[in-house]
Amino acid sequence: MKKIMKFIVLVLSFNLWVNLAWACGHPPPPPVPDPPPPEVWMIDHGIDPDTGMSNMWFGVEIDPELFPITEPTICTCGIGLGGANLPFIPSLSVTSAMLAVTNMMTHEVDPVEGFEFDLDSGSTADAEANALLPDQQWTGFSALVTNFVQPILEDNEVLKLWFNLEIDPGDLQALHDATDGQLIGFSIGGSPDDPEHQPQQFIGHKTSVPEPASALLLAMGLVLFVAGRKKRLS
Repeated sequence: MKKIMKFIVLVLSFNLWVNLAWACGHPPPPPVPDPPPPEVWMIDHGIDPDTGMSNMWFGVEIDPELFPITEPTICTCGIGLGGANLPFIPSLSVTSAMLAVTNMMTHEVDPVEGFEFDLDSGSTADAEANALLPDQQWTGFSALVTNFVQPILEDNEVLKLWFNLEIDPGDLQALHDATDGQLIGFSIGGSPDDPEHQPQQFIGHKTSVPEPASALLLAMGLVLFVAGRKKRLS
């Protein structure tokens, strides 16, 4: 009887750990055998006339099933570019991150409310210390998530993790050399300080979105990011 009870406790503990570990989502479960890494959308928004910096988005698909939290939870994410023997990008700045339902045909994006990510040095340091690929330039974010509505996906929709990058136009070639044909690192999960809710890393390959999509997302995306910043400041 004791052995049966012990087994039940172990099963329940394992299920609890799985739920906590993926409370903020995770990359799609890998098919078998040897799946290719997920594609990373790179969308070039051109040069911002106010700052003189080049703006672009990097986005990668993650598992759309977000665990329904029952109490405030720290969620984290991050992106790592470049790597060993690849150029360093001096002016690179990853300014914001968001989870958004993304239509793969129209390229429209709809942010998931409740994930107000801010730059987080602790998440950055944890990603660098546990990087799957060496010498990447990592930037981490965190958010205190109190509640959210589970995304409901329509046809051709996926859940993507998006990052907004700013870079001096003079460093664009270094960025291209550091990412074209290379693996890009991502981190997503919970707080690095919680042993049962640590962020997990995965890698993806960059692909550019055709120009019409870039134009549409420039009109929509910059508005969304600016609106997000204003919401946090108000």
